[in-house]
Amino acid sequence: MSDFTRRDFLKVAGAGGAVIAGSGLAVFKLVGANRSGDTFTFRAVAGLPKQPLPAYATYVLDGRVDLVSGTGVVRRTLHAGAPEAMSAVMFDEFTRDLRVTSVQRTPSRLTIRTVLDGSGYVGEAPTATIHVDQQKGEVRAPFFGSDVDMALNP
Repeated sequence: MSDFTRRDFLKVAGAGGAVIAGSGLAVFKLVGANRSGDTFTFRAVAGLPKQPLPAYATYVLDGRVDLVSGTGVVRRTLHAGAPEAMSAVMFDEFTRDLRVTSVQRTPSRLTIRTVLDGSGYVGEAPTATIHVDQQKGEVRAPFFGSDVDMALNP
């Protein structure tokens, strides 16, 4: 890591702001979903910024929800690289844990209400609602003021 210069750091830090500015609505892909008894786990990814611009970052949601008690945790992270070439490098300043406060469900749809665990940035919403439509294979989740649509692939 000795070759990582201050200039390289500033490039990476500046990339995060550009991702937010160009995020808009993106298409998410659920790369894993499992309903085991009363527990629903999922992983969803989306490339940012949205098309027609080339994606150079990947927005990831990892969640584990207890459907009976309406509790759980959803972790939101941002990785360097497009979804097909996602790296292990994360933009830590965008990592958030969202605590699940309630779950409303129908046979094919989940509405997961969350609250931000810990402190966020000024202007960042303290609550978020994630919609999972298992029948249509779609997920919708917020990312810094914009809703991001995801396609489910269980």
